[in-house]
Amino acid sequence: EDHEVLALLAHPDRRVRQVAQRQLTDRRAEELLTKLALGTADAMKLVNEVIGAAWLPYAKPRLARIHAIWALARLNRVAALAPMLSDADAEFRAQAARAFGEAGDFSQQAALTLLLKDAEAPVRYHAAMSLAKTGARSVAPALAEMLTSNANRDPWLRHAGAVAFARLSDSSSLAHYAVDGASAVRMAALVALRRLKSEETRIYLADADPQIAAEAARAIWDKRIVGAYPALANQAQHAHELTRPHARRALAAANHLGRAEDAAAIFAYLQRADVDEGLKEDCVEYVR
Repeated sequence: EDHEVLALLAHPDRRVRQVAQRQLTDRRAEELLTKLALGTADAMKLVNEVIGAAWLPYAKPRLARIHAIWALARLNRVAALAPMLSDADAEFRAQAARAFGEAGDFSQQAALTLLLKDAEAPVRYHAAMSLAKTGARSVAPALAEMLTSNANRDPWLRHAGAVAFARLSDSSSLAHYAVDGASAVRMAALVALRRLKSEETRIYLADADPQIAAEAARAIWDKRIVGAYPALANQAQHAHELTRPHARRALAAANHLGRAEDAAAIFAYLQRADVDEGLKEDCVEYVR
């Protein structure tokens, strides 16, 4: 029976829980799964009735609810989970936010946007990743605010912001963030441009933060954004002032383009005594 399989979602063995989840998904036991996810069905009572009282100390009722959320996401039946976006348990808020994105249900866009300010990082992460799938450009300011408050401390949140920016903004909009006061926002916008392989990455080559400028050089050279090669190669003229990853790519771009000013920049670098010897060796190869 469905309720017997439902009880197995609280089984201590993950393999049993996964099989039970697949079974309930295949059976489309939406009503039972919803009750369990919302906590209106008592997982411990089901375990006692189906598996036996001896298993009660080992049962996982919290995981049972999470498996129910995952199953409903697979069924694209998550509308009833809206109350869980404000649940007292952060894990349930996070999993509910994730479920709405995976099910493609964007009816809770406003609630998901509010979760970008949640106290718990996993909740903010899943809210951002779900909002990235909505296509709603109006949430970009809220994403920028989340990135600013994160200040690059949590790389997962930075990743979520970059993914959302790439999906919700065009190259022109992302280029405008180059003047944003928060380096975390600029970095996320740059990574989004890299994902889009946009020539607008060249704007970030002159960023005041050396890490962002180097990341722009990586984006252009490593992703073969050919249209931005001239801007990168122009920086070979002051390669000695750049970080090593940045200088290496600027000199490589100069060698690739082979203009007269590029050759002059490479020779000038070779003549300096205060630069990286490894990069000098690269330049020797370029001029041979």
